[in-house]
This record gives sequence, C-alpha cells and structure tokens, in this order.
Amino acid sequence: MIPGSVSIGLIHPGNVHATFFARFIELILHDLAHEQRLFTHDKFWLQGQYGSGGIVQGRNDIALAMCDTSDAEWLMWLDTDMGFDPDIVDQLIESADPIERPVVGALCFGQKNDGGKPYGARWMKTQPTIYEFVVLEDQAGVTPKFSYDRDAMVKCGATGSAAILIHRTVLEKMRDVYGHDWYTPVRHETGTVFSEDLSFCYRLAGIDVPLYVNTAVKTTHDKGGVFLDEEQFDRERRLIELETHRRVDVFAADYAAGS
Repeated sequence: MIPGSVSIGLIHPGNVHATFFARFIELILHDLAHEQRLFTHDKFWLQGQYGSGGIVQGRNDIALAMCDTSDAEWLMWLDTDMGFDPDIVDQLIESADPIERPVVGALCFGQKNDGGKPYGARWMKTQPTIYEFVVLEDQAGVTPKFSYDRDAMVKCGATGSAAILIHRTVLEKMRDVYGHDWYTPVRHETGTVFSEDLSFCYRLAGIDVPLYVNTAVKTTHDKGGVFLDEEQFDRERRLIELETHRRVDVFAADYAAGS
C-alpha cells in the first residue's frame, strides 16, 4: 500500500456528462501539479462500462479490483454525472482518517418524487444525501437530514456513492464478513430492498465503521438541465417556507373573519 494514494472508481454506460468530463480533467491536472495521489501507482482509476442494471456488478467489480490489484490506500468513487472542485480528493483526505473517519462523503443532492401534477407532470424535491436508517414495524428505509450542519463533519447512517472516499481496510474488512457483496442490495427483514449504495452503508454499520459527510466539500449533480447543489436546495427550501407561511396567513385571516 502506498500511503496517501488514491484510485478513482468510475462506472459509466459508454459516455459521461460534459460537466463531469471537464471537472475530471481539472482534477487530473490539479493532482499532477500538487500531491500526485493518483499517479504514484498504476491503478489511478478503476473503471468499467456497464449497461442498464449493471451498476451493482460494476461497484462490486471495482471494490474487488481495489482489494486485489490496486496499491492505493483510498478508493474515491466519482459518479459520471457529478461536478466538483479540482481538489475534491485532497479535501476529503484532509478530513478523513484511516481509523476514526475511514469513510467520508462529499455534500451531494438527489431528487425525490414529490407527487403528481396536472398534465402528467411531476414535481421533484431536492434533498441532501445525508440519511439515517429508519425501521418501523412493517417497513424500513432512510430519512434525509434537511437541516444539516453547514461546512461541518456530519456523522450519519447512510449516504450515496456519488462522491465518497473509502479507506481500503474498510473494503477488506467488509469482504471478510460479507464476501464479494459490498454493494449487493440488502433485503431487510421487513421486506425492504435497499439500493446498492445504501446497502453498502448498511453493511458499514454491521462492521461498526463510522460514516461521515463533509458538508464543506461541495458538488453539483447534473439531472439534465437541472443541477442539484446546495444553492438549488436552499432556493427550494425558501420557496417551501414562503408557501407554508402564506397558507398559515390565509388560514389565520379566514379564522379571524369567521370568529
């Protein structure tokens, strides 16, 4: 193992978003000019092309390659629809620790269906991928932390794998316990089937490995004309608050008029 070195994990269907391509080139140039974490070994990236439904196999294949063929100390997942700073690897390594904080994610955002609208439209809600597992009597899932601490290390139960740094010892320990099923979907006893990234986090808890998100490390998520980031998230939350206040004001006015 080469201390401080990193292998980038990439999965793609044969093409990548323009946002990612430009940022990835900048990341490589930054690394060459600074710490050279990627170029101290011959596995600076572990990448594979997978068709529809192949993401689980792709992540498992790259985790296996990281354990068996890479000399790097860290695996850095970067999804190919993400935008990020050129020094994102350095930022995460500076906030990580092989023992105390061996898994650290960047601040990422996803979308959740927020209900159907007229003419077949749907509204989507932006949410931070900072989750806690929730188990009820007949179902299990995750709930996002909408009020997360800004520019801080936030401990959580789960996050996505869009931009996350993982120490190799975590992958090795997980293999000792679960075999080659780092990202194979977990079926909870309630019947819930977790996605591949949440399943990885579920197994992290099973081997007592802490998980953090560094909310100072920003990203953007290209959803085809809409870019999900902290600014977009804040804009949506302000609109929701305004709409909530408006409904309260209307209710109060109606109540006063009828009293």
